[in-house]
Amino acid sequence: MSKSRVVTGLALGMSLAFTGTALADTQLGGELKLAVKHESWTGSGLGWDTQSLTLKARPTDSDAWSAEGTLNFDYDTSLSQWQASLGKYRLTFKDPLIYAEAVGYGAELSTDWSDPMGFVKSTKKAGNNDSDPFKGRIGLTAAPFVLDVELNKAFARYETKFGDLTAGLAAKGAFSTPIYTAVAYGKQTLGSVGLEASLGVTGGRNIQGDNVGFGGKVTVPVGGNFTLEGSAWNKGANFAGETDDDVSTVAGADGKHYASVAGTYLQGVVKANVKVEQATTRQNSGDEVTNTLSGYVIYSADPAKNQGWDDLFADDKYYLNVAPAVKVDASQAVTDGNPSNTHPGVTVNLNATTPVLPGTLWVRGTLSLTSDEDNPAYSVTRLNGTSYPAGNPTSAVTTKLWGYAKLLPQWALEPRWESLSLRGNGSDSTVNKTGLVSTYTVGTGGEIKVEYWTESASGVVGNQVFNKALASYRVTF
Repeated sequence: MSKSRVVTGLALGMSLAFTGTALADTQLGGELKLAVKHESWTGSGLGWDTQSLTLKARPTDSDAWSAEGTLNFDYDTSLSQWQASLGKYRLTFKDPLIYAEAVGYGAELSTDWSDPMGFVKSTKKAGNNDSDPFKGRIGLTAAPFVLDVELNKAFARYETKFGDLTAGLAAKGAFSTPIYTAVAYGKQTLGSVGLEASLGVTGGRNIQGDNVGFGGKVTVPVGGNFTLEGSAWNKGANFAGETDDDVSTVAGADGKHYASVAGTYLQGVVKANVKVEQATTRQNSGDEVTNTLSGYVIYSADPAKNQGWDDLFADDKYYLNVAPAVKVDASQAVTDGNPSNTHPGVTVNLNATTPVLPGTLWVRGTLSLTSDEDNPAYSVTRLNGTSYPAGNPTSAVTTKLWGYAKLLPQWALEPRWESLSLRGNGSDSTVNKTGLVSTYTVGTGGEIKVEYWTESASGVVGNQVFNKALASYRVTF
């Protein structure tokens, strides 16, 4: 446990607690959560889960500033003592000149931002561990400038508009590895056609040539219900930006190229998409090319009252739908060339949800099939949070059936069943998990939640049976 982390957390909690006495126009709030758990694989008896206290403060009649912080308290059975640590926190400040945000341990800034090709991208979520606990942002209220800072990274962006043209400059860099990338980008609308482009360069230590990246995207409406989109980018071997918000790793090999064409159809209760992608890694020994074909079809019986297309089957939103919804999606990827040819990797997913008794009972089912004849190594994360090796199966089938019953206005019951079946190449395994979640609302700010889970397994992954029970009380104020 980091001593500075505990001291910072206590200082934050105390500062928030005393804000109300220091400022008469300050509104205070917060949340208290107490929980116990029992895990059969660690022995019998009750154990403390994370206890947390969240305090919030902001001005009563403005958004000039806000402060929110969480303190976690854990009982360490090996040391027989309580330990305190800082959890999620968020601080904001705004005046006519500047605005600022600071978040940490899993909290989020207000927005993400990126150039059109994702060469320079800053994600809004802070890390959730001591090695990456912080994200800060400062911007100019009257000008489109933003600076994001992490422990080892910095991102900056300036963006402005000229009529229908949006133009910007963005840059990223690492403190420990002196490599930086700068990008100029633009977005233009010509009638109904959208154009986007990025041009970037990477510099710094040991960066010598082949350090340019460029790309563009075109979006064209076809008729009233169909949209066609094409995009492509090229990265030199010494151009940074291999993954989202990556700073210190260059593209590698002898460069990379990507191209895609996608079409989306939207008409009433149906939304469908087909996408073709090709990613090429250039190498002296020969190019490696991955071709991917993917697509989906979504049916929503009442798009106006159901959740949005992206939220129809979300764990915490499917029971807010008022009508049935179904989604089928599939993808196939084939890699040819160096280092070796591969078999097609196929994934098929089916999601379905419907209210059985409107306003009272909902069900959601998921069926996923993955097939890969190249036998990649597979692991399974069990109920106790540990990852177990499962050999090299050629197929995986995942089945989920969840329910949500609103038995009373303040009481909801959620039965859940999940199964994973791995087969092929002498790596057969089966994992079954059953759970029941009960949530009871107390008054206007209280919640009692009880969960029970049991999980059994057989085959290469082992034959352990795990059980877990949780009970918590959360109150907001």
